[in-house]
Amino acid sequence: MVRFHVDSRVPLALLAALLLVSGCGRKPDATETKRTEDAAVAAALERVESNLRVRRPCKVDDFRLLQAANRNDPADLRVRRVLQAVYVQREDWQALVDLQLVPSAARTAADDLLLAKLYIKLGRYRAAAALLVPLATADSNVELARLAGHALFYAGDSEGARPLLERARTGAPSPRDAAEPATLGALIAFYGGDSENAALRLREVVRLVPDYRPAHNALGRVLAARGDAAGAARHFATASALQERESGAEQRQATLASRARDLNAARSAQRHTDAEAIIAAMLPIAEPALQAELYRALAEVLRASGRDVEAHAAAARADSLARGKNS
Repeated sequence: MVRFHVDSRVPLALLAALLLVSGCGRKPDATETKRTEDAAVAAALERVESNLRVRRPCKVDDFRLLQAANRNDPADLRVRRVLQAVYVQREDWQALVDLQLVPSAARTAADDLLLAKLYIKLGRYRAAAALLVPLATADSNVELARLAGHALFYAGDSEGARPLLERARTGAPSPRDAAEPATLGALIAFYGGDSENAALRLREVVRLVPDYRPAHNALGRVLAARGDAAGAARHFATASALQERESGAEQRQATLASRARDLNAARSAQRHTDAEAIIAAMLPIAEPALQAELYRALAEVLRASGRDVEAHAAAARADSLARGKNS
């Protein structure tokens, strides 16, 4: 049975980034294979990796076994990467930080990047910058420059942040990707006493990305400082409206996450009627991609109830949504 899981979204889209960095659900390559000889741990790894691929929660016994294996042999990278993915699934950020705190010689660049993102999430900007600045210096990657500039800015190092943010802004693949470094760069100009330049930069950001709330907030502050009370009020009002819209989206995601947990519990207990009702409640507020997964889950529920014709229709609807046909 494929269980259904929805992750609550976290600020700065970190959750998606962390999942990508963790490398969960893939087979280890030759350079990271330090296999344990413990057959129980090897079997637990297979089960947990299989569950992660279909977004199924890790069983408690497997989780504890892998934690013990990691304590016994921190150099086993396969165990560590699977634990990374489990902590992300559980949204246990401090435990994930603790897992990453192995000697620097044993960490890869990907490990340092993951740890830095966690530090940002926890508000430990100086610690994040200490990891990110060397990475951004050694690599021309625009995202590394953005993250390093972000960390330095919020750590209070505007001068260190300035060139990294400018690199991220000019190298960004789209105006939306450039919005954050452009906004932070404008604020650096503002804090440095150049409110005119800051206003010009921020006006350009909101022109290109009109729904980027931080730029409206920043522009409101700059205009207020320049004595343009009416202009400041307009941008503060826009920022407030965008905040309400974002809050609604976050609430919808939190509702889906809660109902997904209920759905998994109902299906595990073979409470097919309850599972069907939960899916029916989730469908109207889910995005099309999520609806496709829900219809696949519904097909399994209906099939388990002996309603094969309805199950076939639900599966067909899932396929249609997956192909992008919403009719």
